[in-house]
Amino acid sequence: MQIAGSTLEILSPEAVLVDRLSAWEFWDLDQDGINAFLVWRAAYENLNERRLEALIKVRHLNEAWKRFSSFTERHLNTEPTAEELSRWASKQDP
Repeated sequence: MQIAGSTLEILSPEAVLVDRLSAWEFWDLDQDGINAFLVWRAAYENLNERRLEALIKVRHLNEAWKRFSSFTERHLNTEPTAEELSRWASKQDP
């Protein structure tokens, strides 16, 4: 996309989610896991499952995705508390 003569790159929510999961897996920082959850929460109804699965596979994030999916499935209809989210993101909660 061109804006005022500059190119603007648009990232899909799937790409942002996988990027945050990758950072969470590699750097082991709670904030990256929390940001992945926030991206998911904002976009989960519109995520392209095929694109998401392909990106997860390419980035070798199967284990991180399993942990992430387990947590998000528990919170499809409920908001996690700050403590729950922090405990999960610090990998203290499966």
